[in-house]
Amino acid sequence: MLYGTYRAVEWRWPERYIGMTQTFGLSAQQTSLRFFAYRCVPTYLFAATCFVTVERLGGNAWISAGVMWTCSVAATHGRVVVEGLVRKWGEANYALFHLAMLVLLGGVVVAARLTTRTWAVLVPSPGELLAALWSGLLVAGIGGFAVFVLRPRKNSSPSYGAAYFVERASRDVGIEALDWLFAESLRVGANPILLKAILVVEALQRPRWARSVERAFVYLRLARTSGVMQMSSTRPLTDRESISEAATQYAGTWALRFQALDGLPTWTLDSGDAWEHVTAHNGDVAFAESVRDIANHLLETVSGRWTRRSENAPILLELRRFPARFAFRGVARADELTLLELNGAAHYQTISPPADRTPGSWWAWECEISPSARTVAVIDKDKQAATVASLADGQIADVQATDASDIQFLINADSSK
Repeated sequence: MLYGTYRAVEWRWPERYIGMTQTFGLSAQQTSLRFFAYRCVPTYLFAATCFVTVERLGGNAWISAGVMWTCSVAATHGRVVVEGLVRKWGEANYALFHLAMLVLLGGVVVAARLTTRTWAVLVPSPGELLAALWSGLLVAGIGGFAVFVLRPRKNSSPSYGAAYFVERASRDVGIEALDWLFAESLRVGANPILLKAILVVEALQRPRWARSVERAFVYLRLARTSGVMQMSSTRPLTDRESISEAATQYAGTWALRFQALDGLPTWTLDSGDAWEHVTAHNGDVAFAESVRDIANHLLETVSGRWTRRSENAPILLELRRFPARFAFRGVARADELTLLELNGAAHYQTISPPADRTPGSWWAWECEISPSARTVAVIDKDKQAATVASLADGQIADVQATDASDIQFLINADSSK
């Protein structure tokens, strides 16, 4: 009954305590109260019902409590604990979490046994309970067969999607942490797309309340990783500290590939090139796939996946709005960029790469613009390619790739408005 309950709400039970594509799982772990209620209440209800029924049939409720705990708790979380104990320092290790769950749910089973009499008035007789169970199984079986035959559900149906994941993680860590991530990417030469994708996945798996508990465990030498980026450390790491360490670890790992998807050329994150780094502290295949999907979503959000784009055109990632200024952020491989603002007049800025950059390598850039700008063009002067963004009400309305030779037409069109 417990297994069926958790599977019914798309919980990846019991191997992982949260699944990236499971809608109910993401909601259930949003706060500590929801998480513990979701993990404890079903166990208590089914355990109490079981013990009442066993006593009515003349059995020993304490033996049934031990059997239930062993079968439905120890055999699931316990297996993960055993697997985690043989892992090396720094690898993904959930043994401590599952060990805590063993103790917690064991306590829930004991509490259900001690409160059996209070719960007994609500439990039907064994015959009625058996009839109800058979009725439920029959309805579920027929209904499930009908859904399967008449309207098969797609594998992607329980997923909120990458846009929801990014928005949810951004709320969890805060915009200041994301600004810090981009600043650290600029400092060490890391790929901000890859770093942000890892942050999103890790933040969803461990929300803020869980990271606070984890830092306390690291201080007590009961956990090995901490911070939103889940970096290995012998001391508790704040989210900012973990971002800085991750940026240093991933410095120079860009893994961007220009290829045709669905017949259209676009930049994507090739997780194969970054596999060794992405799985350094989490070897789960689903983790790496989620990082890849979210990174590709970040590439598409501003630059426009379905826009014809030259391989040499700069990539726009986001428009960051501050109280009195705007800033464009992106990545490029050009030796130098020119940013052109159009608002009745043309204003030029030069964007230079870091002094220690290797020629031909990727680098991240940030450039402030006027809030009154209507059109912004980022031009690769060496390759004569440009990416043009149209702005409206402080938002990016459209992004197009073009040749640098067409920029004069944009200037003329803007000056005539």
